[in-house]
Amino acid sequence: MNSFVEKIALSVKNTCSSHPELERLILVVFRILSDNVVQSIFHATAGVLFGVLATENSISEGQIVAKINWTFLVPAIIGYLLVLFAFFICNKYNKMKVVNENARSMSLSHLMDSVYSITRCEVSLNEETFSKSIEQIADVYIGDHNFYAECSRSCKGILDTLNTAFPARKPGFKVEIFVRNIDENSDTYQMVAYAPENGLSPESYLKVFDLTDFRTKCEKATTDINYSDGSFYKVAKKAGVPCHAYPFLSARYDTICLHGREVKDYYVDFHKQNPTKLHIAFPCIVVDKHVLAVIQITCKRENALGYSANLTQHIEELRDTCIAPYAASLALYQAIIRNRDNICAAVNNMNVGG
Repeated sequence: MNSFVEKIALSVKNTCSSHPELERLILVVFRILSDNVVQSIFHATAGVLFGVLATENSISEGQIVAKINWTFLVPAIIGYLLVLFAFFICNKYNKMKVVNENARSMSLSHLMDSVYSITRCEVSLNEETFSKSIEQIADVYIGDHNFYAECSRSCKGILDTLNTAFPARKPGFKVEIFVRNIDENSDTYQMVAYAPENGLSPESYLKVFDLTDFRTKCEKATTDINYSDGSFYKVAKKAGVPCHAYPFLSARYDTICLHGREVKDYYVDFHKQNPTKLHIAFPCIVVDKHVLAVIQITCKRENALGYSANLTQHIEELRDTCIAPYAASLALYQAIIRNRDNICAAVNNMNVGG
């Protein structure tokens, strides 16, 4: 039913775009139909009118005979049902908006919790300052700001948000976070967190994947590969490269979305049976033109976020309202860890304490 309401909403938005002069009128009508007082008055008035006008009385052989007034009743019933349908659509749309606002609040709440945790840790570090070196203090600080624990919390938070925003669809959402590790000798990544955690861990969990090897396989499969657009997906599939490698291989930092037939076209299906119908990958940490972390969402229903005509819009809203706070939190945690040595060196060079 949500998809049906979304289709109507999209049609109304398209009408407003092509006929701007109707936008204000449509908005006024929507607000009137959404008003609880208007709906109550309509139901009361309709009840009275049906009671009074649905039958017409006549006198036959000295007796009053009541007959159904079909001339009034048929168009009245049709009109009544149409207005009820309009009430239903408006109420359903408003409910969807409330759910989306709740989902946004949950995401922002998570970010505030993370910031508060950092602030609380700053205060607790005062107790360590008198007896430990700068390096030891930094390790305590980083221990309290555990990046992988934050990844796990983020997966659970995103999953809760999705289940709150789309409660009736039961699409079987899964959320996974992949983190990349680059040094002089290797370029690898692995899944470090996932949700839900109520079953067996994913096959890819903590498995190390070699991006250098994946690039070599892709370049062997074709001499003309372009990592700056989606054309390399088919080459990667042919070379046996899994979908979760695409954001790391891509020369762009855009969200990757595969749905319906595209999942079958691009997924490397190791077990010949893959229930995934929608695959979305959000690059969330980019440093020196390298994607360092990816939040991946998969589910068993292709229309879990909305039907294909407005799927792009739903994904953009999901990225801006749900993913962005978690991505910011992960970037903050990784920045703390990544700059540990530089910060310690800088403090030591200050000759703190004489």
